[in-house]
Amino acid sequence: MTAIFRISLTWLLASISLTALCAGASMHQGYVDAYGGEYSVACKDPSALRAKISKEGLSLSRGSRTVNAGFEMDALNYFGRATPPDDFTSALMGKGVIFVIYKTKAGLVLDVEGDPAVLKEVGAMKGATKLRKC
Repeated sequence: MTAIFRISLTWLLASISLTALCAGASMHQGYVDAYGGEYSVACKDPSALRAKISKEGLSLSRGSRTVNAGFEMDALNYFGRATPPDDFTSALMGKGVIFVIYKTKAGLVLDVEGDPAVLKEVGAMKGATKLRKC
């Protein structure tokens, strides 16, 4: 191989890797199995805020408005140095959206946090709390 070809191949592979990274990762199947589905405070009301966890990532919707946040990472310690609540399970993070998941006696519930501009797109407020699994 010539040096020019090796350099070109290296740049091509780096570009492909960067493109894949920027496109966002898909949700690990373990998270989909454990937490996947729709969450809402009013599961039977189509106009209520809904949070969804799927293989494609995280999404928020209300009526016809939807924000697809993808999936960036999880955080098993979301509370920094503070001791997390006993029922805290995980925090899943997408672009501008964080789903903080708790396992209660009643089942899985989540709190929605994130960038106020992103949340406003679906009429959600920061700290929308205790959405239960539908």
